[in-house]
Amino acid sequence: MSTWPWMRRLAAVLGATVLVTACGGGGSGGVDTGGTGAPLSFSKGPISGFGSVIVNAVRYDDRFATIVDADGNAVRRDDLKLGMVAEIDGDAIVAGSAGATSTARASRIRIASEIVGPVQGVSGQTLTVLGQQVRVDAATAFDTALPLRLASLVIGGVVEVYALPDGVTGRYLATRIGLKAAPASYRLRGVVASLDTSASARTFTIGALPVTYAALASEQLSAVLANGRIVSLRLATAPVNGVWTALRIDDASAAPSERNQARIEGLVTAIASATTFFVDGVQVNASGAEFTDGAVALGLRVEVEGALVGGVLIASKVDIKNESESAEIELDGQIDNDPVGQSFVLRGVTVRYDGSVRFDDGSAASLIKGANVEVRGTLAPDGTAVIATRIKFDKP
Repeated sequence: MSTWPWMRRLAAVLGATVLVTACGGGGSGGVDTGGTGAPLSFSKGPISGFGSVIVNAVRYDDRFATIVDADGNAVRRDDLKLGMVAEIDGDAIVAGSAGATSTARASRIRIASEIVGPVQGVSGQTLTVLGQQVRVDAATAFDTALPLRLASLVIGGVVEVYALPDGVTGRYLATRIGLKAAPASYRLRGVVASLDTSASARTFTIGALPVTYAALASEQLSAVLANGRIVSLRLATAPVNGVWTALRIDDASAAPSERNQARIEGLVTAIASATTFFVDGVQVNASGAEFTDGAVALGLRVEVEGALVGGVLIASKVDIKNESESAEIELDGQIDNDPVGQSFVLRGVTVRYDGSVRFDDGSAASLIKGANVEVRGTLAPDGTAVIATRIKFDKP
């Protein structure tokens, strides 16, 4: 598969100093302080824990946050799941001491999947949905209805894929895959290519998917549709003569313009130099950043920490992730049920343990419904549960 079009025009993009702005993340025209004088933060990445919501190693207190989906519909806190990609606006991030997780208060949490559509094929560790290639790895979480991971899927069944887009291959790296029951429309976020604005055509492609926008008012899309732009589509659930009909098209840039603190996790989609690269369409200036575990390369999974200035992420730290390993997961709260065998449910997540788990301030006998515990662990091989490495008992 060829690289996405905006990759081929990287030199032109940088030469024109095109800065990515967003409509989904909010904030423009100076640092947004919410009228309090305190710097606000932005994070985008997969959810890696609960108690409240943990994204990019920050524990966001979500008790007073507005939680919405990609369409602005309200989402219950209990509906948030491991691996969902979340965009979080919050107050200042406070660094944790002695290895503790950093904290902040979330004002708004937006979750958005990359793809909702029918499974067209499965091969090895890759599935095809709406013409897009989606790969899975050890960190991909799966809904409990998919205990055999990709082997549980059936051709034609509708799935919802949370993912990190890979601009190098035009593929997606899944962070969570679940089933979706008879949606009214399908969803796809990707990069526009082969745009034909002529009155007789009004078509473009996202990866291998041909799309027509003939049913939409073109004057409302002039600022959104362009080759190389990242857009979010709502699609009719059946193609017409092999072409899919767009019911709605939105700008889908990945970050706001200004934030004193920002953390974005994604794949490196383009590189201009050793210190200038792109992550999910966001330009990163890492000239003054600390790099962990080597230099960036196309397709690498990274977490970038810094500040957003004029749509550019001025990085202070670039952390390169190991995709062959599952990241640590943190869960904190009351046990939902009396354990069955060597497993229990915490914050809606099944936790499994064995004789190698470390207990602090308690033992296996203390695992009862209502007990307050902190769990550290990794994703189980089936992607549906957490394997605990440490369980700490807290006082109520």
